[in-house]
Amino acid sequence: MNKQQQSETKGPLKLTSLNFGSAIYKIEYEERLRSTDDQRLSGSISHSQCVITLDPSADAQSIADTIIHESIHFFLAHYGQEGAVNPARLEELVQSVANGVLTVMRLNPQLVKMLQEL
Repeated sequence: MNKQQQSETKGPLKLTSLNFGSAIYKIEYEERLRSTDDQRLSGSISHSQCVITLDPSADAQSIADTIIHESIHFFLAHYGQEGAVNPARLEELVQSVANGVLTVMRLNPQLVKMLQEL
């Protein structure tokens, strides 16, 4: 995707990378993102390539939610916990935690500010 296509991504901020401390993942934007079984995706993460891919047609809240969602996948894989979750329930669990984290961050801006000052 070229820079013009990236600039068309909705939302006030278009991240180009995400620093997890132990790794920096590049963020790419891809229209009509699909899974290997042709399901529509809001985002995906490639641990082998250190890339998070997002659908740029989503609104800002959906993009933020997807970044948190893919981050949780990173943490589960990085800390060796992905296999501890029933594979049939993994996406549901990750989405529930992502929704909760995003809600807490949005309802408590002072918490976000406190974390930024650490």
